[in-house]
Order: sequence, then C-alpha cells, then structure tokens
Amino acid sequence: MITEKEVKKYFNSNKVGCIGPCFFGLGLCALIGGDSFPEHLFGIFMLIAGIAWAVFLTRNSLKITDSDVDLYTEEQLKKLQEKGLQKLSLDESELVANSFVITGPIFVFDKNDKNKIVTAGDIRKGNDHRFRFALLKVAVLYLLKEQLMIYQARLNLKDNLVDHESTEEYFYSDIVSLTTAPDDKYDGEVFTIMTSSGSGLKVPLSSSAFPRDKAVLNQAENTVLAIRKMLREAKAR
Repeated sequence: MITEKEVKKYFNSNKVGCIGPCFFGLGLCALIGGDSFPEHLFGIFMLIAGIAWAVFLTRNSLKITDSDVDLYTEEQLKKLQEKGLQKLSLDESELVANSFVITGPIFVFDKNDKNKIVTAGDIRKGNDHRFRFALLKVAVLYLLKEQLMIYQARLNLKDNLVDHESTEEYFYSDIVSLTTAPDDKYDGEVFTIMTSSGSGLKVPLSSSAFPRDKAVLNQAENTVLAIRKMLREAKAR
C-alpha cells in the first residue's frame, strides 16, 4: 500500500514540472537577447538553476502509478463504507443488498460566474488520460427492506482527511425521483435523489471540463437500478 506522502506527491507533481523549463527559458532569453554582462550572468544563473531542478526531479521522481492511486482510493472508500455503518448504527445483516458508493469531484466555480467550473481542487490527468481528484464528495447508500440509509462525507486523499460527515434516512415510499442525468449547472452528469418533502441527495459525477471514466458512471446507473427495484417491491407490498 502506498503512503499518504506518496499520494500527496502524485497530486503535487503537476505543479512543479513547469519550474525547470521556466528557468531554462529565462536563461536562454537573457543569454540571447541580453546586451550587458549582468544580463548574461543572469542567463547563466538561470540555466544552472534549470539543470539543478532537473536533477532534483530525477532523484525525486514519482515512483507510484495511476493504478497505485486507484487502489489507494478504493481502500479509503472501503473504510468509509465501514464508518458509515457505525455512524448509522447499522449491522451488515440488516442490509438487503451490498452498499453502493457514489463519488464526485468537489467543483469550484468562478467568482464572477457561479455557473462556470474553473477547477476541481487538486487533480491529475493520468497516463491513461483519466482525471483523478484528490478531493471527493462521497455518498454511501445502504439498502434496507423499507428504507434507504445514506452516509455522506468529504474525502481528502492528499491529507487522508474525512470531514463534512452527515447521515440521512429515507423511506422508499417518500422517494419521488431517482436519476443520473445531465445538469446545466455542472455541464455534466449528476446523481440525484429527491423526496416528497424536497430533501434529497445530489452528487455531481462529472463535467465537460473534467469527464469521468465509464466505470464511475456505470456504478451510479447500477445504484439507480437497484434502488428502483426496491421502490417497486415496496409499493407492491
């Protein structure tokens, strides 16, 4: 199992990779375009700094892979499934199906345009071209015979921190809407549960700027199908 320090390095590596090229660029500009000795000296200094930075990155190169981070994420989500049972005072024997885990990025919107997504916290685009998010909204859904129990939390993979925890309980008879559908606000798919009282759950799954892989969307769809089955059975009783 990889460490928290390695996960932090994984998400931070995108932020430091451009420093070396910047040093080299400044150095070359000063050497080629400079007319004075101080400018040439500055250029030499920048080139040396660029070389030093390249050596530093080589010695501290990332030793973990995208798959390592995926496995680490899965382990953290399993821990949240167990924690959710404790928070809800549930025993696994009370469940009529395996619990479902829905995850989504913590989107950040432009200060001047609340409908424009500008970032999703710390992210990294892997070698497989998939986005991975250090900050996740997590919802664990537990299916009982007559009701749906939900544990929510925010998972910070970089700091191994779980906060913003909450629990909800909905009787199947109170659920009026259950979908994974496009949402204009996020310009992407959103998992939504709504009840007759207006309360519910909403987890953004993706956006056009930060698409998710099919496995995540399929998990949400499978969750919808499983809960709809329980809704039909509850109404038939």
